[in-house]
Amino acid sequence: MLSDLKKILYLLPVVVALLFASYIYFNRYQPKSIRQVEEVKGKHVGSKEEEITYPLGAKNVSYNDTSSKIQATFQTNKTPEEIMSFYKAVLMDKDWELDSEGDENGFYISYYRKDSQRIKILASFQSSDEETLVSVEKY
Repeated sequence: MLSDLKKILYLLPVVVALLFASYIYFNRYQPKSIRQVEEVKGKHVGSKEEEITYPLGAKNVSYNDTSSKIQATFQTNKTPEEIMSFYKAVLMDKDWELDSEGDENGFYISYYRKDSQRIKILASFQSSDEETLVSVEKY
């Protein structure tokens, strides 16, 4: 047992020295500067979500971001008419053109276009929640 203790006491400074040396080596390590690869595609967090404007007091229900479109769904205490007026003002101010709009059976729908982009806005009053459910799709 005494011989095992002597072995441990002899090895302990060696292990501590190795740990100390590896710590110093790790801290002094300077990786080579790697050129950023631009053609790698990835999600840039927040960039697309900022493209959709929400009215004040809107409660986010869902947000779906795919390569071909963005879809945001939210609830608000505003009426469908107020929502359609809100988006009409916001989008026309950003040079979007109204393609069509209409309402049927409590569903209000508007289509906007700008160059090759399209936006579809669908609003419906939910009497059970006394709120309007709104879906905004940008594709």
